[in-house]
Amino acid sequence: LSDALCDIGFKGVDPLGNWWSTLRNKIDYNTKLSQSLASQESVPMNFYCAYKQITDYIPRDAIVVNEGANTMDIGRTVVKTHFPRHRLDAGTFGTMGVGTGFAIAAALYTTSLNKSKKQTPVYCIQGDSAFGFSGMEIETAYRYKLPIVFIIMNNSGIYQGLPRELYDDIMKNEDPFIKKRQNPEKYPRL
Repeated sequence: LSDALCDIGFKGVDPLGNWWSTLRNKIDYNTKLSQSLASQESVPMNFYCAYKQITDYIPRDAIVVNEGANTMDIGRTVVKTHFPRHRLDAGTFGTMGVGTGFAIAAALYTTSLNKSKKQTPVYCIQGDSAFGFSGMEIETAYRYKLPIVFIIMNNSGIYQGLPRELYDDIMKNEDPFIKKRQNPEKYPRL
């Protein structure tokens, strides 16, 4: 392909051209929007504000695993990784339940490669629904003393749980099963 492009005289994209300028403007806009959302302190925290608190503690050499709907989508844009192959997530197919296994595999891999005493830390940031698919595998991580920090974003379900109208209707009609389900899980107690 490179040869074919050279044959037709293609010299590459002008770094000062319209396409790059448009792209830089969009990057600047999105960066400012993310910073604005991160500064909005509320209870409960929005994803951007929560990530702002988390990212200050993630070491530069960490491997980051993101999984969940908003947790993964937003995490991709605001949690920086600084080295190749230091971000793992479920990809574009809506897969859920792979994050804990990814984190264990990453920790085992880096531990087996690293002959020094310093282990590469792994941060597994998951939404509560994604964690629910394979969360009990944290016992495996604990048993093998793997260097994984698990962070669960508890937003009561995929894309922040129920729509407001449905939630209000459930609360009004006191559906006992669903009403009980809406109590936020206490993950530190688990």
